[in-house]
Amino acid sequence: MRRHIAVLAGVIVILSAVCRAPALAERSNEAASEPTGADNASTSVDDSSVSEIIVTARKRSESLQRVPISITAVNDALIERNNITRIDQVANIAPNVMLAPNGAGAMLVNPYIRGVGYSSSEITEDSPIAISIDGVYVPTPAGNLLDLFDVQQVEVLRGPQGTLQGRNATGGLISVTSARPTGDFGAKLEASYESFDRKKVKTAFEAPLIAGVLSAKLANFFTDGGNFIHNITYGGDRTSGGQHTWGGRLGFLFTPNSDFTAYLVFDYVDDNSPQPPLRLTSHADTRGDEGPPLICTLYGYCSTLGKYETAANYIAPQPSHNGGVALNADWNLGAVTLTSVTGYRIIDEVLNFDDDQTPAAILEVKDRRTIAHAPSQELRVASNDKGPLSYVAGVYGSIYRTSVWQPAYLGALLAGGKATDPPVRSEGDRQQVAVSYAAFAQLTYHITDQLSATAGGRETWDRKRVDVQPASEPTSNGHFNADFSKFTTEAGLDYNITQDQMAYLHFTQGYRSGGVNGTPALLSQITDYQPETLNSYEVGYKTQWLERRLTANIDYFYEDYKNILLGALTHDLSGTVSTLVNGRGSKIYGIEIEGGWHVTPELTFTGTFGWLHAKYASQMLDLGGGTVDISTYPRPNSPKFSSYLGADYALPLGANGSVTFSTDVSSKSAYLATTTVPGPNAMQAGYALLDGSITYRTANDRYTVAVYGQNLTNTYYTQQNETGGGLFMWQEVGRPRTYGVRVGAKF
Repeated sequence: MRRHIAVLAGVIVILSAVCRAPALAERSNEAASEPTGADNASTSVDDSSVSEIIVTARKRSESLQRVPISITAVNDALIERNNITRIDQVANIAPNVMLAPNGAGAMLVNPYIRGVGYSSSEITEDSPIAISIDGVYVPTPAGNLLDLFDVQQVEVLRGPQGTLQGRNATGGLISVTSARPTGDFGAKLEASYESFDRKKVKTAFEAPLIAGVLSAKLANFFTDGGNFIHNITYGGDRTSGGQHTWGGRLGFLFTPNSDFTAYLVFDYVDDNSPQPPLRLTSHADTRGDEGPPLICTLYGYCSTLGKYETAANYIAPQPSHNGGVALNADWNLGAVTLTSVTGYRIIDEVLNFDDDQTPAAILEVKDRRTIAHAPSQELRVASNDKGPLSYVAGVYGSIYRTSVWQPAYLGALLAGGKATDPPVRSEGDRQQVAVSYAAFAQLTYHITDQLSATAGGRETWDRKRVDVQPASEPTSNGHFNADFSKFTTEAGLDYNITQDQMAYLHFTQGYRSGGVNGTPALLSQITDYQPETLNSYEVGYKTQWLERRLTANIDYFYEDYKNILLGALTHDLSGTVSTLVNGRGSKIYGIEIEGGWHVTPELTFTGTFGWLHAKYASQMLDLGGGTVDISTYPRPNSPKFSSYLGADYALPLGANGSVTFSTDVSSKSAYLATTTVPGPNAMQAGYALLDGSITYRTANDRYTVAVYGQNLTNTYYTQQNETGGGLFMWQEVGRPRTYGVRVGAKF
């Protein structure tokens, strides 16, 4: 590990020495010869094309180029340009990031950053990647496939965020910030129509309620259609893969004076989408040495299906209702600013899922209901002084209550009966209360005008109480307790080589809470698992050139992932069960590069690149399929290479507006697209997705019309491949070629 850091540190020192003098000389020459007045306006790059990106990664507003961590910021303009509608599409842009939809539910996503993540739909299991909305932590995988309507920015923080963000940010954080009211009257309308009869409508209205004091904003969206999977059991109709969802956000911004700001926002999403785009895997191509799944020998359903075909007999929708409230209040007291973040998240989800994806009732989950309530409170104090010392300190607390009622139906033949007998019904119930408290602080000392040192720490206390009524023991109840605590630290140095070049070293720790695995059908099978920890070492270099028209940032990281939680899916009378054990760990290292080049005011290039090496430590474990050395398994959702390249050319039309031609390609190399245990259908080959659009804007930017296409080469790829514990095999496929037209208006 020291060798990795030493090599990158040496590279940065050399680059710094080589680049410093020319950069300073370049700025000196520019200052001496800089034109003024009309000449300057005609020769400089449009300010809007090189505007500074502001992020809140360290609980304060800072320039992206001045934050000494690896971070991707996706603003509202990029969301519109790339036709990003849900949070999983952000992974096409951010390097070493996978946001894989979970095949069990239409509103579930399993995030992975730098190979750190976990594939599960179980609401009582914490994800090692944190997601927040307006500063409020989203504690459940249910309903976390967020629709990005009326969003100001999405920040993807790579690496553990154990000090300021806390528990369950072991691998990173995805922070979503909604667009606040501006204090003016305004309206925005947008409508689109796509292939497969998908319609989308978005609206936003804002107005001052009390001029200069109180303003409000109401945003809404509606999406319907888009099914692209043909169901041969139902005569070839398209029955899955689409959306039927609507939602809204109501925000109030209160600014009685220049020293106090309060932002209260409510959000709600009602989703009644069909099941995800799943299909039974072509067993003839994936059988290999492991033999056919059990359904092949017992039921005979092993025929090959088309790429976008399924044979599922149970296709009920998956109603989900989730939302929350966030109150962010900031009070400037002169030397410090006090901040309060009060949040409440709620989820009510019903899961209907044909687990075997065949015409027979082999394993089906019907009306599995999940309810969760999560109030939280954070209080912070941050320094405002311009002196050598700046700091952020605070306390945090949350209570996360969950309830899962899970009926399942197992084919009679698997339960010991005849194939013609009705399915065997089972029913399990479990509740969990998870309480978490923390105190944290981060301090930055500016040693010189160029050199700064940062240190921080967080103490976290977790307590979980789980009550289980297992499916195979309906008259029994089990009560389980688990308590954990952890102190995590961080330390770093950043050096401003020039005004536009910064190098940094950063060490940070992450912590993921342990818990109780309450999914098995028998009380005797219920076990607890221990917390994970991750130590991360980073060396980074952020630069801008050519009057900041060219940006090039590079980050090298090495992560020591300990006590890693490993899971595999098995099946019993309760349906799908997660087998959970703690492994020794994993060694992860890689590189992330992000850049942009504003060649002219009209021509812009943007690109990212990620290289990732993630490997388990050698250890013999049994994850449900026999004892094996898990170092022979690849890490899930961890492609070795990921990249993105986008290009835009804006053609001015004078008083008639402008036309922008945009194209981009994102790619992933081969990766394991399943849980820990690979199977014969588990690997997804490398692929690339080509998108493009042509957008017309009026001269006053009030009206827009765009035609766009996604996956223009019609690449076939999968997002999750499930082996079903040897019972069956299915895969969730990505959308095929899609065309659409979008119109918008601003007032």
